[in-house]
Amino acid sequence: MFQSIEFLQNDYVLISGGPEEKRRFLDISCSLLVPGYYSSLLRYNRALRQRNLQIRMDVQQNTAKRHLWDEILVQSGINIIVSRQKVVRLLQEASTQRIAGMKKAPLNMRLDYINQITQHATSVQPEEYRRRLHESERRENVFKTTVIGPHRDNIGFFHDDNKDMRLFASQGQIRMAVLSVKFALVDLLRSERNYYPVLLFDDAFIEIDRENTQLLLDSIGKYNQCLFSSTGIPDIPFFENRESESFYTFR
Repeated sequence: MFQSIEFLQNDYVLISGGPEEKRRFLDISCSLLVPGYYSSLLRYNRALRQRNLQIRMDVQQNTAKRHLWDEILVQSGINIIVSRQKVVRLLQEASTQRIAGMKKAPLNMRLDYINQITQHATSVQPEEYRRRLHESERRENVFKTTVIGPHRDNIGFFHDDNKDMRLFASQGQIRMAVLSVKFALVDLLRSERNYYPVLLFDDAFIEIDRENTQLLLDSIGKYNQCLFSSTGIPDIPFFENRESESFYTFR
């Protein structure tokens, strides 16, 4: 099965960007790691679109038919939440191991899956999900859309006594955190699914020191096909030991 994972210069938006970027990464990760996740996501999004349309009709026509879509939303939404919780836990464990293997990397990172249905509970119950949908009806009438569910969820990145990394982390720490999470995904694809995706790097190691860059690349070079694009060849043994035929120059 062919898959590719991209490591890009602007990957820092996974932490410093909005919830949409985090949900996108989480949906990609879950689709690769959890069988059936993508089908659940498609069902949820179809039901969500229909329910949002019905909300606008309810407001205009003074009807109350939006809840006809609740059961599909609840069933597929629970599958999404449970899968996301599992994958975030796996990413947390694997990224912690990645950070521990780096040199001079004082970063104690924690990932939290933040959703409105379970809040701090470890499991989601259908009755609670239905109740929350009914309770949000007034807000839905104001915003004319479904205001609660996996489509509004987020991932929190914290370090050093629950400090939000968006506010209390340096650019280098953010870069290191994002790299550790993405490399953790590669590790999980190997161990959980026996996938060895092609890795695409586009100046991904900006603000990461030479030694840690070498350690990261050494850990994947023997198992995955890697493609790099850069304005210059980094001065590390990983590239110095490559044959000249491995490099292509475009003018």
